Amino acid sequence: MDFRVSMMKHRLAAWLLLCFLACLVAVPAQSEQLLLITAGDWPAGPLSGNEIKRLFLAAPVSRDGRKLVPVINRSDGLTYQIFLQSVMGRSAYTYEKQLLGRLYTSGIQPPEVVREREHLYDVLRSRPGAISFILARDLDAQAGLRTLQVLWKGEIR
Repeated sequence: MDFRVSMMKHRLAAWLLLCFLACLVAVPAQSEQLLLITAGDWPAGPLSGNEIKRLFLAAPVSRDGRKLVPVINRSDGLTYQIFLQSVMGRSAYTYEKQLLGRLYTSGIQPPEVVREREHLYDVLRSRPGAISFILARDLDAQAGLRTLQVLWKGEIR
């Protein structure tokens, strides 16, 4: 009797596990893009990977005689993590540690951190040379901003 109950429990557990795995596979992955954005009137073209890393590590980067101003988009944790891992090649801990180290050794001004999307749009429109990043699905077409380049393409589940 105990053997039959044990076998039934194992079969039920296996069946539930299969159902769970089937649900995971059935969830379609969304194709997504991380964009480098700026104000609509900014004439600069795409930046190299090295320029982007230097810019967001608060090193001076200029284009067409204009100083570029990095703005960190923290309005969405996923956006920030994709940016750090795929573009900067760092974890949040390592990135913030590097910025703090540069602040103390070089006296650099760290990039401004923005935590609301509407505020991000305002900062980019009002500050000449301001550049940030955002997921394509979050970019409001009416915000008056333009895409400089695609930083990352991938799938998000």
